[in-house]
Amino acid sequence: MDSRGSIGAISATLAHMNAIGDQPFLGSRALRDGVLTPAQLRNKTWRRLLRDVYVRRDVEVDSRMRAQAVSLVLPDIGVVSGGTAAWLICGMPLSPTEPIEVTLPRAAAMKPRSGLLIRRALLTPDDIAMVSGVPVTTALRTGFDLARRRRPNNARDLVESVVAVDVLANSRRLISTELLPYAGTHPGMRGVRLVPEVVRLSDDGAESPMETRLRLVLVFGGLPRPVTQYEIRDRRGRFLARVDLAYPELKIAIEYDGEDHRDQWAEDIVRQNQVIGQGWTLMRYTKRDVYRLPGNIVAQVDTARGAALAA
Repeated sequence: MDSRGSIGAISATLAHMNAIGDQPFLGSRALRDGVLTPAQLRNKTWRRLLRDVYVRRDVEVDSRMRAQAVSLVLPDIGVVSGGTAAWLICGMPLSPTEPIEVTLPRAAAMKPRSGLLIRRALLTPDDIAMVSGVPVTTALRTGFDLARRRRPNNARDLVESVVAVDVLANSRRLISTELLPYAGTHPGMRGVRLVPEVVRLSDDGAESPMETRLRLVLVFGGLPRPVTQYEIRDRRGRFLARVDLAYPELKIAIEYDGEDHRDQWAEDIVRQNQVIGQGWTLMRYTKRDVYRLPGNIVAQVDTARGAALAA
């Protein structure tokens, strides 16, 4: 080979190295294919994400990339599952989970790895979907798993299971009414008896995890279940506002105010005045209220309901 051929081969190899480095790759395969030498793989160009999985060091590593890295070392029919799968399917508003959860058939061999939570359960091809090049449990199987994998009689676990099902259902990836029939076809799986309670409490109208948590504060506090995403109209039927939660018959609206409301304070004031002007009581709560003062929320809403019923 002449010098020009050698230079061309080197350039092609370097281009290949840059291309594979943008995404996670198996070091063993890069060595086998002659793309890298052992010495090149050990240098500071590459970052090791998992045993035998690398990416170029200057590439930003997020949870999606970590899931892609995990998918490279999964056995056949192994999938990313649980909260990690829910995040990949829905993206925001769920948060990435650590460690990354994977589910394998019971007979599949895989040694423990740092950063992975390995579960073993029955999987069928119908339980598997592809998201961003990563094999994951389908939205239906993910919702089923998150509904059953919780500690019985643990309120916090129950809330988070309902949150996950609400997000999946609101994203239109999951039809929550399909969960019970699906559970019925898996009677022997651990925790299957816990699924009906999650389905009963779920609501595909919830548009954020905090809205779900606020709704459950009311329900667990003994108050009637509020309507989600209720549209308030003026006396002429013109649209005024859509509120997170409502008791329409009592004209009580309940809102969760997240971080985004700081940027729309003036609009919120106008909207609030319009709602109150139509005879509604509008109650607004923050993350601090939901997590630290749930009893206050229940007491205040119960008082407002009592006043409306007495009027």
